[in-house]
Amino acid sequence: MLPVKKKKSSSFYAAVDLGSNSFHMIVADAEGDEVKVIDRLRSMVRLASGLTKDNYLEGDVVQLALDTLANFGQRLRNIPAKNIRIVGTNTLRQAQNSKQFIKSAEKLLGHPIEIISGREEARLVYLGAAHSLGGPSGKRLVIDIGGGSTELVIGEGFEAEIMESIWAGCVSVSQNWFADGMLAKKRFKKARIDVQSLLEPYMSQFSTGWDHVVGTSGTIRAIGRVAVENGWSQSGITPDALKNIEQALVNAEHIESLELPGLGKKRQPVFPGGFVVLSALFDAFAIKEMHVADGALREGLIFDMLGRHHEKDVRIRTITNMSKRYGIDNLHADFVKQTALLFLKQASNDLKINNDEWAKILGWAADLHEIGLDISHQQYQKHGAYIISNSDMLGFSRLEQDMLAVMVQSQRNKLDLQLFTFLPEEWEPIVLKLSIMLRISIALHRSRMDKEKPDITFEFRKQKIILTFADGWLDERPLTFSDLEQERKYLKDINIELTFN
Repeated sequence: MLPVKKKKSSSFYAAVDLGSNSFHMIVADAEGDEVKVIDRLRSMVRLASGLTKDNYLEGDVVQLALDTLANFGQRLRNIPAKNIRIVGTNTLRQAQNSKQFIKSAEKLLGHPIEIISGREEARLVYLGAAHSLGGPSGKRLVIDIGGGSTELVIGEGFEAEIMESIWAGCVSVSQNWFADGMLAKKRFKKARIDVQSLLEPYMSQFSTGWDHVVGTSGTIRAIGRVAVENGWSQSGITPDALKNIEQALVNAEHIESLELPGLGKKRQPVFPGGFVVLSALFDAFAIKEMHVADGALREGLIFDMLGRHHEKDVRIRTITNMSKRYGIDNLHADFVKQTALLFLKQASNDLKINNDEWAKILGWAADLHEIGLDISHQQYQKHGAYIISNSDMLGFSRLEQDMLAVMVQSQRNKLDLQLFTFLPEEWEPIVLKLSIMLRISIALHRSRMDKEKPDITFEFRKQKIILTFADGWLDERPLTFSDLEQERKYLKDINIELTFN
C-alpha cells in the first residue's frame, strides 16, 4: 500500500469573525491556486445584546462568548500563526470595556484580535463576496447586514470602491423595536423610518452607480431561504417577496408564534430587525432584485491574508495614497526608512524581533513620519499621530493604526512613555524600541541635502544602544553629532544609554 501523503499545515488558513450576532470561524486549504473551505464553526452568541446603554459589555453573554472562543482556540492550535486572522466588529468597536474582553479572549484563542473599522469590514466583506461570485460582470452593490451594523460597498471585480458602515443591524434593531416580541404593522413602519433616517446621508452615493445587487451573511441568507421556500421568489430576494414576508410577520402577531419555512429557531429572535434593515435598504436604493452570495467577511479575511503573502497587501496601497494626499517628501522618507530597517535587521537577534510584520510597521511609520507637516510645522508629530489615528486606513486594524500613531508622535523631543501604555502590554517594549530606531534614523537624515547613506552599525543590548560609524563620518557632520547628543539626553530620561563613535 502506498503511504498517504500528509497535508502541509502551512497551506491551512483560518479566519475568525467576532460579529455582533454570531461568532464564525472557517478553516481553508489554500494549496496552489485553489482555496477550499474544509471546516466551519459557528455560534450565535449575540454579543450586541450584552451592551448596556452606556456601551459596556456585561451579562451572561460575555461568558458564552468566552466559552465559544475556547472551542475555537482548540481548532486553531495546529495552524501556523501567520495564517490566522481574528477580527472584532461593531460591538467590540463600541464597547467601552472591549480591551478587558479582548485580553481574556486572546488567552483562550492563543492569538491576537484585531478590531477593524466599519469601512475595513466593508472592504473585507466585498472581497469575500466577490471571490464567491460568478454571474454577471459590471459594478455591484454588496450589502452585509450584521448584528450591530450594516456594510454597504460598491465595487467591480475584486476591488471595492465606495465603502460605508451604518449603525443598524439585526440585533440592535430587534432590541430597539421588537424586544417584547410584538410584531405589529405600526412597529415595522416606525422601525423602517428609523433605519431610513440612518441611510439618508448615503442615498446619493449608493442609489446609483451599480448594475446589480448582492447580499451576504446570515440575515440576508435567511430572508433568501424564506422567500424561496415559501414560493415568494424563485431565486434571490425581490420587493414582492419582502412584502409577503412582512405580512407573514404581522399575521403572527408575536415572535413566539412565528412559523416560517426556511427560518431557523436560533435566527428567529433577531429576524424582524434584520428584515426591517433589508426592507429599508430596498426602499432607499430602489432595489429590484438581490442575489445572495456565499462569501462574506471571514472569506474576505482568507483572501486578504493570501494577498499579503503574495505581495498584494492593500496596506501598501493605503500608505502610498496617504503619502500622495498629504504631500510627503517620499525621497527623504525612504532614506529614513532604509536606515531604520537596517537598524532593525542588525538588532533583531538581540531584541528577538524577527517577525516580518514588525519590519512593515517600522517602515510604514517612516513613510508617514512627516504626514503632520501638511497641517503645521509646529508640533507636526502630534498632527501626524492624529491623522493616522482618525483616518480610515484600508487594510489596517485599529491596533496597527494605534502603533503607527504612537511611533509618529514619539519621533522628536522627550519620549512620553505614557503613550505606549495604551498598547497591549506584550507589545509596549517592542513598539518603544522601534520608535527609538525611527528617532535615531530621523536624526541622522535631518540634513536633506546629505544623500549619502550612513555607514553605521547599530546594537541594542538591553538598556544600551551602541552606534558605530565609519571613520570620519561624524566628524564631517557636526550638526548630526549635536542631534545625537540631544538624543542621548532624551534616552537617558527613560534609562536607556546611547553611545556613539
